[in-house]
Formats: sequence, C-alpha cells, structure tokens
Amino acid sequence: MNKCIRYWPTAEEGTREFPSYGGTIRVRLLSERDSVNYTLRELYMTRDSPILTKASEHQFSCLPKSTTCTYSSPTLSYSHCGENSSVLSSSHHMDTSSSVSKSPERISDQVHSGNGLTVYHYHFTVWPDHGTPSDPSCVLDFMHDISARHDSIPGSGPIVVHCSAGIGRTGAFIVIDMLINYIKTMGLNCDIDISRTIQAVREQRSGMVQTETQYRFIYKAVQQYVNTMSKRIQMDNVSSVSNY
Repeated sequence: MNKCIRYWPTAEEGTREFPSYGGTIRVRLLSERDSVNYTLRELYMTRDSPILTKASEHQFSCLPKSTTCTYSSPTLSYSHCGENSSVLSSSHHMDTSSSVSKSPERISDQVHSGNGLTVYHYHFTVWPDHGTPSDPSCVLDFMHDISARHDSIPGSGPIVVHCSAGIGRTGAFIVIDMLINYIKTMGLNCDIDISRTIQAVREQRSGMVQTETQYRFIYKAVQQYVNTMSKRIQMDNVSSVSNY
C-alpha cells in the first residue's frame, strides 16, 4: 500500500495541477524511463499567476527547496511510497547558472516568468517497507547515478530527499551521502564518525535514522564504498606499473 500521495503525473494524465494562492502550479511529465532499481521521470513545473504573496512563496518553496543532500539549480529528491522510493532533480530551463537554494522568491520569480523548472525525479523502487536492502550496492549505484546527473548540470541546486515519514530511510540516505562525500574530499584513510554524523542530522530533524537496521545499513554501505574504491585504486596502480 502506498503511504505517500503521488504528486507527479502518469503518462495517461500528462499534466497535474496544484492550486495555490499565487496561481496554479502545473507539473507535466516529459519522459519516463525504468532502470533496474529505480524509475527516472523528467518533469516540467510552471505556475500561472505573476502575483506573489507570502503564502504562495512559502507554498512553492516546499517543492524544490533542499532537505537531504544540498546543492544548486537542479533539485534531486528521494522519496518513498510503500515498498518503493524515489528521488527528484530539477534544473532551470532558461538560467541554469542560477541556484535553487538561493531563495524561495528567486524560484517563484523564475516560474512566474514562464521559464519553469525541469525536475529529474528518481523513484527508488527496491527499498522495502520494513528493513533495508539486502545489499547496499543498489543504493550506492543509485547515489552514483544521481551524482552524475547533478554534476552534469551547470549551477546545480539542492537535492531534495523524502520518504513516507521523511526521517527513517531519508535519514539513512542523507547520512550515507554525507559520509561518502566526506571520504571523497578527505581521502579513503580519513577518520569518520558515523554516530556523530547521525546525531548532527538529528539536530536538524528529530528521529532521522529510525531503526537499528537502518543504522547498521549505513555502516555496511560506507564499508562497501570504501572497499570498492580501495580495490579500484589497487587495480589502477597495478595497471600503471604494467604500462610502465
């Protein structure tokens, strides 16, 4: 049973409308592609009225503003529905150098001007409703694909992550992403503190990473990432010696 409302249109619907004080927000499905562990949808968002109110600014900012992993013109988001999960990424059509994370007013102004937002929605489908994936590879591969998309868009903006309750799977996903990014920056031999990282995330939102199973899964995912990168470096070194 799905636990979240489907806010994106199906291929049959084409477009979904969301009334708001600042004008109707329209979400149009441009394309949809299924991969092994997720579905990627390309969506296009526009808003009718050029009149902004404080209420409408707040209401719209809830859609592309950041939560999980935060960056700048695209908005990637990870969501969960029942036994499925998903991720969104968006970019400005006209001004790809501008940043979604700058302000709600900036986002609203661009949508009002008719430029709209292109959103890449990554819907993860193999995270069970209870427990975690048996192998963290699917999540690590998922993160890699999202990161590649994000890096390919100039001035990329915040990544938005969500699940049914917005704390369990979302928290695990965010913490894994934070730790991997730290390792990428500091190197494989750096010291990491998973417990402290989770605590830091919980200070931003209570209850992030809900279960012991999710807690253990974070350790497994980070360990697998480190092992994979270590083997890759060893293979590169062997190749370099052979070529020499």
